[in-house]
Amino acid sequence: MTLTLFAASPITYETTAQADGAWRIDTASDTPRVGTFVTLPEGVPLPLSVVATDAAGNASAPSSGSVTFTPGPPGAAPTIGVIATDDAVNALEAAAPVTVGGVLPEANRPLTVSWGSTTVAATVNGSARSAVFAPAQLPADGTTRVRATGCRRTA
Repeated sequence: MTLTLFAASPITYETTAQADGAWRIDTASDTPRVGTFVTLPEGVPLPLSVVATDAAGNASAPSSGSVTFTPGPPGAAPTIGVIATDDAVNALEAAAPVTVGGVLPEANRPLTVSWGSTTVAATVNGSARSAVFAPAQLPADGTTRVRATGCRRTA
């Protein structure tokens, strides 16, 4: 995947998509392939372009859009509440959907929750959020990390 931000001069980043097609570029820590990162203006939409390239080198048509950056220090991480009343999902609980709840430090921000290899969009209401995992989405037995992503920090 190639992402180009059109600031004063184009800034291009590259990354490899995961098997499920998900990809991520972190402009705070990734090094641009082309151009030099500059501080991006707050609240100003910047045009961007994304191109996918397959293993044979065939590039897709560019997909264009814009992104608005909200710079500043990261806020507090979202909290993840106790899962299944004791942070252990037993066989009876695993036979029904399991809800992962918590609190957001920044109200009404989009959030995803990942548990094992499954990521779902959380339902957000103010600073409260919940994500429901169907029985088939629950990870196998054992200790598995739950991750909430979407605020300026990750829990």
